[in-house]
Amino acid sequence: MVKSLIGGFLKNSIERVDIPLFPIPALREVFVNALCHRDYAFPGGSISFAIFDDRLEIWNYGLLPTGVSLETLKQMNQSVPRNQKIANVFYYHRMSESW
Repeated sequence: MVKSLIGGFLKNSIERVDIPLFPIPALREVFVNALCHRDYAFPGGSISFAIFDDRLEIWNYGLLPTGVSLETLKQMNQSVPRNQKIANVFYYHRMSESW
């Protein structure tokens, strides 16, 4: 079970303190990866996000890139963004590492 959002006011303070369900840096990485690896060849495609009690699911429309299979995903592999221009924007803004 995922812990609930913890929030409230500290004693003798008027400032509210909130702790999100998921770490913000992890969410940022997930969203950046979803945008960089989305297959934009499908005009009706989208990126879906679903939050459940015990997990967060991110789903991209499209197939695996050429040369990648479910079996090779289990091994160490090189990340190849589908859209290099979008990946460059995130890289230059220091929101992703080099690829």
